[in-house]
Amino acid sequence: MSEQIRKDEFRKLLARQAKLIKPARDWLLSTKLNFPFSSVLEVGCGCGDVLHELGEDKWSVGLDIELELLKELKAEGVLGDGHFLPFQNGSFDLVYCHFSIMWFSDPAAVIREMARVAKKSICCMAEYDYGARLDFPDEFGYIRDKLAEGIISDGGDPYAGRKLNQYFKEANLEADVGAYCHVMDSQQLLAGFEDEWSFIQEFTDMDPGKMDDLKKSEFESISSGTRFLFTPVFYAIARK
Repeated sequence: MSEQIRKDEFRKLLARQAKLIKPARDWLLSTKLNFPFSSVLEVGCGCGDVLHELGEDKWSVGLDIELELLKELKAEGVLGDGHFLPFQNGSFDLVYCHFSIMWFSDPAAVIREMARVAKKSICCMAEYDYGARLDFPDEFGYIRDKLAEGIISDGGDPYAGRKLNQYFKEANLEADVGAYCHVMDSQQLLAGFEDEWSFIQEFTDMDPGKMDDLKKSEFESISSGTRFLFTPVFYAIARK
């Protein structure tokens, strides 16, 4: 697998995650973060799929460690590490991350930095927890396990969602922690089927024969309406 193919797959993953979680994100913004804010910072912004949406008509800045991803930003981009944010105290009304905490070596340190540069609120908008993922029929639990192994192999934490409260406590912050409860229907599963399996192929070491069998079996299960998939997505918010 070439590095470029891997980067392209990662870009598609980021865009797909942002699209899938948009209804939950809209709910979060309207019920938990429904205050006026004129400036936002996203830590670990990637290509800016979420920042472009939240930062419209605001001073919006995206920070990421990958220069190639920042080149695709429509907002202001800053190359940097979330553990050491290059901004003054209280620079932004809202400082948030989105599917990023799982990739940091010291999540509590990142949250402390987010709190330092935030004026009003700090938010981890979305973090997966593959350990709490539910698959039916049971054979598809193998996919869950392989994805978790792949994330660990890449230096991430597939169980970050359940740890958000701990991370905020370590950062000396009281957080409102919760989870989105959305189950994709057959139509949504079919729409993302090929992209999901492309991701599985590139980011796991699943045996090709096993992969072909599971892919065929999952397609049949989705088509028959028996497939159930739920991966909880957690959020955490602290206010200053």
